Amino acid sequence: MRLVCRGKASEKHFLKALSMLELLEIPKELEIFVIDDPKYCAEIIRPLPAHQTPIFRQFCNKERTSFSYSWGGKETIIIQITKENAFISTNLKAAAGLLAHEIMHTIMRRRGLDRHLADCYIASYYKNYPLLKKLDFPQAQLEDLFTAVGREAMMALKDLYVNTEVLALGLGDYLLEYYYNRLGTLKYRPMPVFFTEKALMRKSTFQAMRDALLFQITLMPMHIPFQAYHHKDAKLLLKQIEKCYERNVKEISREFHDVNELVFYEFSPSCEFHKKYFKMVFMKTYKLLI
Repeated sequence: MRLVCRGKASEKHFLKALSMLELLEIPKELEIFVIDDPKYCAEIIRPLPAHQTPIFRQFCNKERTSFSYSWGGKETIIIQITKENAFISTNLKAAAGLLAHEIMHTIMRRRGLDRHLADCYIASYYKNYPLLKKLDFPQAQLEDLFTAVGREAMMALKDLYVNTEVLALGLGDYLLEYYYNRLGTLKYRPMPVFFTEKALMRKSTFQAMRDALLFQITLMPMHIPFQAYHHKDAKLLLKQIEKCYERNVKEISREFHDVNELVFYEFSPSCEFHKKYFKMVFMKTYKLLI
């Protein structure tokens, strides 16, 4: 494993955070870059083949604070220090939590999780696309909406597996510390809401619906694993979510209640669960447009 820090990121600090993750089987080929400016992405991109650089550039930007990337048997994690996650520069537990999350993504990918989910996604979510022809909306807009929701549903499911594994290893305290502080930097942000049928006539409908659905999906892996594992500080995380959005978590997830219930009670590595999950997310979006 190789750690590279650029800018004002402290190598000593992040090495200490990594030392707190002894229970993780960190791949030997893994490279971790901690940077405080996207300009350092050029150094990370340089060894990649030309056809991979455009894809990588889409990820390495100011909006994305962390991600993992695989190519040719090599695993790379990029953590960008921004205003939203600057606390990881001083908070060791939070830094360890973010590192545990990203490292577990590489471990799960090596176990075949990404390929397995992709196969189940195609067999379930895309299988329902012919239904879009029954909706009286521009097909291009519909495909953009359903693709965005499906992509987010896939990412959320990966995060659910990753966070569940992190908690199973007893590293949940670190992960919770990261999420708690990350939510704290949001302060108050109005929650996207589902619009009434009349609003479907407005141009902003698809964007509004997309925001609301993505909000619900993104929230799932943040709190469900902690509740499922009965983590001692799960209530603190829920209170932080409620404080941030000025709404009770149950109220926030009311429109997405059936999906949350499925994940909480039937979560498993089986393709049967994956197909059920993807179909439910698709139909949730579809029924909002009928």
